[in-house]
Amino acid sequence: MYEKIKNLKEIKKHIIGNMETDVHDILQDENLINTLNESKDTAETIAKHLKKISSTNQFLQKAREQYAPVAFRASNLYFAVSELYKVNSMYQYSL
Repeated sequence: MYEKIKNLKEIKKHIIGNMETDVHDILQDENLINTLNESKDTAETIAKHLKKISSTNQFLQKAREQYAPVAFRASNLYFAVSELYKVNSMYQYSL
């Protein structure tokens, strides 16, 4: 993914460099047209990956929300057990 973004930045620099050199013959420059098509394809690929990442993040968020009550109960249980030494010193080393 990062390679594609880096590649897109390089393509952008190449396009700008080509446009600065031949302002009059932009439509006839095969190299510039090919570079523009390549950048379009790369941008579409990146957009697809970002959409997939977004859906994956939503799935992970839902999974995290399902485990939140369990984590809350487990943390309450841990801290209750860790405070048992105040009741009796025997419980100090039980963890």
